[in-house]
Amino acid sequence: MKYSNKIQECIFKSNIKTVFAIDIKNGKVVKAFAGLRFNYKPLSLNNSDYSNPLELIQTASIKFKLENIYIADLDSIQNLKPNTGIILEILKKFPKINFYIDSGLSYPISIFYLERLFIKNKLNNFKIILGTESLKIFRLQNLRRNRNCLISIDFNGKQNRWLSKLTKNSVPVDLIFMFLKRVGGRGVDWKKNKKLVELFPNNKCLFAGGVRNYRDIYRLEKMGFSGVILSTIIHNKIRDGF
Repeated sequence: MKYSNKIQECIFKSNIKTVFAIDIKNGKVVKAFAGLRFNYKPLSLNNSDYSNPLELIQTASIKFKLENIYIADLDSIQNLKPNTGIILEILKKFPKINFYIDSGLSYPISIFYLERLFIKNKLNNFKIILGTESLKIFRLQNLRRNRNCLISIDFNGKQNRWLSKLTKNSVPVDLIFMFLKRVGGRGVDWKKNKKLVELFPNNKCLFAGGVRNYRDIYRLEKMGFSGVILSTIIHNKIRDGF
């Protein structure tokens, strides 16, 4: 399906923040689908290799003027050797892009070390995502002092405990509602997400997982989401030759 110029405008010039999602495994960009990480394959579009993260970001940032990119370090999330080196290289090469880094951090000391590493390299174009899938011991009150963090509520069966904790503790932090099983453009659960936005009227909420087209983005914006994390739409646009 070819996207008209009008539709492209709707996607990339909306008031909602558009965040391009990139999953990295073994130093390569992989195609995410339904949260089945063992089945993620190096990204290929129209039989062309797009698995080099630096080249993919270069292409996407020029064509779509992206200002925000989400990077999931799948190896680190799965307690394997992290892709810290390539992530540092990415942040250095694209200083004007804001990066949301999800490395599956579990403890406060891990957050401290990663943040210190970025600052040591004179980088300030980052925010660290704390995914509830990995997070173990963490005082939400600590986020009042650390504005470089976001919380990703991962809908994997344990989300209700975190939703309850977050509603009881009013913390001025951006939230991501991450629906891993819907990743890959598998559709949005509209009823559930309307309730989620209503639960957190004082937080900026971002949506991730299942967005299929510009109509979904428009609807999420009207629902009250401040941002949307996506990859399928951008992949489709690259495949269709922009």
